[in-house]
Amino acid sequence: MKSKILIISLFFFVLSACVSEKKQTPILASVENKNIYLEDFKDRAELTIRPALFKDAGDQKRLILNTLIAEKILALEAEKNINIRNNEKLAAYVTGIKEQKMRSLHYKKNALDHVKVDEQTVQKISDAAGRIYQLQHFDVSSAVNYDSLNSILQKQPQMFEQTFNSIYPGQKIPQQHIGWKDVFNTELFDALYVNRTEPGQLIGPVKRSDDRVFFFKVDSWENRVISSETEITQIKDEIGKYLQNAAAGEKYEQVVAELMAGKSIVFETQGLIPLINMLGPVLLREDSDTDFLNDPSQRMMQEVRLDSLRNSSGKFESQIVLRVNDKRWTIDKILAEMTVHPLVFRQKKFAKKEFGEQLKFALADMIRDRYLTEDAYEKGYDKDEQIQRSERLWRDYFYTVMMREQLLSQKNDGQMNDLEYLDRKVRDLRNAYKERIQINEKMLAETDIADVQLFALQKNVPFPLATPGFPLLTLDDR
Repeated sequence: MKSKILIISLFFFVLSACVSEKKQTPILASVENKNIYLEDFKDRAELTIRPALFKDAGDQKRLILNTLIAEKILALEAEKNINIRNNEKLAAYVTGIKEQKMRSLHYKKNALDHVKVDEQTVQKISDAAGRIYQLQHFDVSSAVNYDSLNSILQKQPQMFEQTFNSIYPGQKIPQQHIGWKDVFNTELFDALYVNRTEPGQLIGPVKRSDDRVFFFKVDSWENRVISSETEITQIKDEIGKYLQNAAAGEKYEQVVAELMAGKSIVFETQGLIPLINMLGPVLLREDSDTDFLNDPSQRMMQEVRLDSLRNSSGKFESQIVLRVNDKRWTIDKILAEMTVHPLVFRQKKFAKKEFGEQLKFALADMIRDRYLTEDAYEKGYDKDEQIQRSERLWRDYFYTVMMREQLLSQKNDGQMNDLEYLDRKVRDLRNAYKERIQINEKMLAETDIADVQLFALQKNVPFPLATPGFPLLTLDDR
């Protein structure tokens, strides 16, 4: 038995411009040939959660910089270690993050940079931005003949609740309050905030990216008065960005459609079913039947279990899961690809019985991204300075993580905790590197960092962390 699925749907994430064309950023410090850029210093300080002990530091900026200098020193030490340099998992992570940023640059250069926002439309939507709608809604699978449902509802809008009851007998029709920031689809956004649909009117069919089709009925709306000039300006800016990304998303669908023209995915049951049985226990939480494991903090635990699968796939490893025209994707090839491109599920919550169908969508998106990545390589985006700088940053971070563990494995003094031990080692290394460390003291003094820290995540991407975590390496704040 075979099933065919065309690669037609796309996800565009909130931090779509995670790679952007920026002016040459100043260098705050360097260790030998490794630079700490001012922009990266601020990102590491503000877009990750700094350890609690940093609050007690006499000079927090200095401690942050000393920690990042220690990271570069440990990365240089790690480069001397053949086991770390040749670690395939580490290389795959770095490659995966680099390729994700290349796809983001592909989106920017081929879509985002080519769209402009109509200021009159921004103003019109901003005028209605205070509207909070009360909606009734239901959804059906795209496999259902939703065109006939739409035909009935358009002729007889009063049949909305009766139609729902016929599809979901004994259930209560879902209702929700929704503001402009909550809208998941440009068609729904246009209906509510451009066309300003009134109570009693229907909206739909609205097809979501996970192939669920929605019908909405507007019960009522209320207006939240926005009087602050600062908030009005902020809303207009946010709406302008929303519209730009929405227009870029539509343009990018055309770009991807051209790239994928003539290509389709055919799933092979003989390989798909074993893969479902292998991945289900790894990717689904054991304590819930509705929550897909997509928490970055759990990614390493998940990877350990995936490694076990790769090592024990046995007789199934050569089974074909899918074909893209004449190209075959076997279980072992898919598991290998998942190292550089962890699966991203379109729905973050679903019943366990739906896992097989959701896995097919995730695999289709992974294959689509592989073609986008190849096109990005052909366009030379891997040579972009921002891409290369990010690649070096993440490699240094992973090298440091491994070097840190290696140093701790050598600790045998029970009187000293891990951080004290690392601090001593780092001080010794820093002394050895002191002639190769340069710091722009004037730039450091003039640089402010925010007191409020953010934990920045990108949505719907294989590697959601926007910047590497903050390593605990030293106590030195001088």
